[in-house]
Amino acid sequence: MKVDTCITKVDMTRVLGYPSEIAPRGQKISMKVNHTCIDPQKLDSDKLKSEHLLKFEMEDSNKNVIGIFDCRVTVVISEIENIDKIYKTWINKKYQNIPDEVRDPLEYKLTQTVFPPLTILSEKMGLPGIFPGIRFTLPRFTLPKNEKK
Repeated sequence: MKVDTCITKVDMTRVLGYPSEIAPRGQKISMKVNHTCIDPQKLDSDKLKSEHLLKFEMEDSNKNVIGIFDCRVTVVISEIENIDKIYKTWINKKYQNIPDEVRDPLEYKLTQTVFPPLTILSEKMGLPGIFPGIRFTLPRFTLPKNEKK
């Protein structure tokens, strides 16, 4: 089983009306994204499952860590044309210094894309954001071909 990890640094600006103790509006924030993808597994003739481990670490302009998020995302793709067939499962959420009312949604405006575009079966398709303002897409892979008997 192949495991790929990529670390991306993203600069963004805090937006909307969250408590000032999190980060003042307009403050520059950096987010380091550590994304580990485990190779997709074929479940049956039309389903593909992949696991994604993500760690988000947010820093303010003074390099103080203001938030850490750990989660595991399970994605199952069955009918590629039906986006509703894609679902996510969250486990192991960790938050530091972020009150419950701020967790969802945690709206930050990214100044660059976190991950490259997704290509599955040569179709361009982006997954919904893990939370609003953060775009999450899978690394490139192709659905295994059915073997003819």
